[in-house]
Amino acid sequence: MTKISKNKINHQENVFLKYTIYFGLISLFIILIFFQYKKGFMWLDGIRQHMLNLSYYRSLLIDFFTTGKFQTFTWHIGGGIDNFANIAYFMLGDFLANFSIFFSEDKLYLLYYILGFARIYLVGLSFICYCKYKKMNNHSTLMGALMYAFCGYCLFASFRHPYFTNSIAIFPLLMIGIEKIVNENKKAFYVLAIALATFCNFYFAYSFFIFIGIYAIFLTISKYRQDGFKKIIQKILTVIFYSLLGILLTAVILLPTAYLYLTSSRVGFEVYPYPFSYYQSFLPSLITISAGYWRIFTVHAIILITLPYFLKHHKEDKPKFYLFLVLLIPLLISQVGSIFMGFSFPNNRWSFVLSFLLAYMTTLFFNNDKPLDQKDKRFIIGFDFIYISFIFLSQYSFNHVMFFCFIEVIILIALIFNNKLVKNSPQYRRCTLAILIIGICYLAYSFYGVENNNYSKEFVNFNAVNYLYKTNEEKHKDLKKALDYVAKQEDNDFYRLFIYPTHFLNLQLKGDYNYNSLPFYYSITPQEVWQISDDIKSSEQDVTYSFKILDNRTKITTLLGNKYFIGNKSYVPPYGYKLLKGYHGESKIYVNEYALPFVMFYDKTITTEEYNNLTPIAKETSLLKQVAVEDDKVNLTKGTTDFSNEITTLSFPGEKLEVKNTSKNKITINLEDQEALKNSEVYVYLTGLKFTPETKEQIINRNIASIQNEESKLNQLNEIAQIKNKYKFYEPSYEFNTSFRYGQRGKTIMTRDYKEDPYFVDNSTLLVNLGYFEEFKDNIEISFSQIGEYNVDNIEVIGVSMTNYEEDITNLKRSSFKLEEYNEESLSGSIDVKKDGIIKFATLYSKGWEIYIDDEKVEPLKLNNAYLGAQVSKGSHKVTIKYHTPYLKEGIYI
Repeated sequence: MTKISKNKINHQENVFLKYTIYFGLISLFIILIFFQYKKGFMWLDGIRQHMLNLSYYRSLLIDFFTTGKFQTFTWHIGGGIDNFANIAYFMLGDFLANFSIFFSEDKLYLLYYILGFARIYLVGLSFICYCKYKKMNNHSTLMGALMYAFCGYCLFASFRHPYFTNSIAIFPLLMIGIEKIVNENKKAFYVLAIALATFCNFYFAYSFFIFIGIYAIFLTISKYRQDGFKKIIQKILTVIFYSLLGILLTAVILLPTAYLYLTSSRVGFEVYPYPFSYYQSFLPSLITISAGYWRIFTVHAIILITLPYFLKHHKEDKPKFYLFLVLLIPLLISQVGSIFMGFSFPNNRWSFVLSFLLAYMTTLFFNNDKPLDQKDKRFIIGFDFIYISFIFLSQYSFNHVMFFCFIEVIILIALIFNNKLVKNSPQYRRCTLAILIIGICYLAYSFYGVENNNYSKEFVNFNAVNYLYKTNEEKHKDLKKALDYVAKQEDNDFYRLFIYPTHFLNLQLKGDYNYNSLPFYYSITPQEVWQISDDIKSSEQDVTYSFKILDNRTKITTLLGNKYFIGNKSYVPPYGYKLLKGYHGESKIYVNEYALPFVMFYDKTITTEEYNNLTPIAKETSLLKQVAVEDDKVNLTKGTTDFSNEITTLSFPGEKLEVKNTSKNKITINLEDQEALKNSEVYVYLTGLKFTPETKEQIINRNIASIQNEESKLNQLNEIAQIKNKYKFYEPSYEFNTSFRYGQRGKTIMTRDYKEDPYFVDNSTLLVNLGYFEEFKDNIEISFSQIGEYNVDNIEVIGVSMTNYEEDITNLKRSSFKLEEYNEESLSGSIDVKKDGIIKFATLYSKGWEIYIDDEKVEPLKLNNAYLGAQVSKGSHKVTIKYHTPYLKEGIYI
């Protein structure tokens, strides 16, 4: 007995070491897969968003340690936006990101790669802590930890969205906390766990609170059922109180972030039922990675033994059993899934919680020293038979991964059902652990490394990160050189710079770039950003949480302070731009001859209601002449809503186009009155655009009709049967592209599937800028990408004359604004106006702005639904604007 006890103690002492060794071996295998394709561990969103955020966060940390200030606002993106909430969302809760200060800017991508694996390591480490708390034996702990660390969710998300992994690691700590407070009345750990989850990422914390609340109810009822209803309610209220306490500890992060989220463009989404293909792959996704709607609870094939065992013995841990059942509901009903995701699209990004429960079921199985009885064996065999039968009956594609998993299950059944092999003996432990590790490696290989169908090919080449930034994904091979040239122009005005094409919308945040621009790509964006694009119906706005260059439109980009354009060889700049002299390179640098100051003066107004009733083109034209004001107290000269002298509209009847062959999918607009479009920016405006894809019957009939004459009637019948079987579960896609072409100029707009794509933007109205033309001589072609039926209610070709453009720009400069200084969070200068009016700033309205005129605080105005402005009286004034993150001070006080 003594000898066994000592072995057990030594075994327990080595659990972390063993986990580290096996984690290292599996990680090395994954690294070799990526190296085979010369890939690094950075997915598309990584290079476009996460890496740039890490670089920006690094510069903020350096500034903080050198100046004592942590900037919460930046001029670099979005016309100037509060960046605190996004930094909190991505970085502040990611403690590993603080290591960025120890890496140089050009080596930062190496840290990014390292942290990807470090976070996965912490996932398993956290699971071990939970198993230690539950007093599981070491073998079961190791099995569960490896299963959880290398679950399908981690394999999919850890290098795709690294900060997701933090929440995977935190969840086991939350489970320790809730069990401590309910079972032992120990509150401190729970409060700290709640605070950590909220601080790390409120987006996941929201879902966690739902899960933990449900689990707390089940746990409390199970624990205190004999003590009566009053005791149960008392305990639940205790949990609620300390949950709120934990949340309030992070108010400095939570309040500003929650405010921005609730006022962002992502709240609210029409929810459609999950498609049939989603349900078809539901059970197979238990052991194969299927990422639709982020339903990724994939674990090792050993779960086909441990899950049925847990279901049969669920009374041993009823709270987790009931939690498991409840969590299946949002995965099966999309409307419930939307609730679990904050009433947005049912992207079930919390599905790793099921992976945790499945891994825990595995630990329970291997923690039990008792041999399986005959009832257990029959139940497991019956469960697996039903499971496999369902996969075949649902006609799910049976691939090599499934085959390998079933072979593993057969081997495990032979091993575990062998009564001669003592359960938890050294041989038993080594065999089951080896099978688990081999299975994890095969799952990783099948996902990352199978030729022509591997996930790793979507990743950036290992050492290409800095090169891709410097060359804008090879669209501008001299981009960094061109940016440096503009920076050396000694231009002391406040200006913005656009790049076309724009591949990295957050590039200006990178530590060694630092220029001001409009584009950005963030998960949480102010509503005003979307409002600007939506008001003028910018065709570039393909998602609600990014900002591009507003379809290259002359007036709106100038109004928002753009002065320079860096374009590629084929780029045609907006009206009023000329080549910047002295630069010699592949890129072309253009400077705006009509660039506006940061502060513009208006003496005419219209109401917001009148502005909203204007056409998109008229709204943009109106912005150069007057402002739309919500406040009725403003008493200025009445503006106009008639711009017929500047806007020429040529109308054409709508068309119904039945596309049966993608080579015959065009609408040609023959322009007879081309003279009316001289000296104009020309647009094509489609309204009532609707696409109806082929039905199942139509696609089957089309494929049958395409069958050539066969040697025999039997062969033809066999092929028809194959076609019908192929499209048996066909579901039409509503995604399509609309292309516009005039001569050498062209543009393609993608419309996403409104039923299945969380990033869908309604393109039933499309307004596309073809650019400025001195003369317009050609016809316009509109084509569609997918087979199906297209309906367009009306087609218009609109010419916006540039005849009055120079006069409008001159009027906006009447304030003679002179910039004196600006920094992150403030800007000041002087103006001289000849009459009472309104000044509009080239930035977005926000609750965080304070405006001072002659050192007296004045009320900020929201102009034209989105812009920052203020009233000003006749005379010379000093104007200062200062930014404070909304609810940050309140969060600090709390």
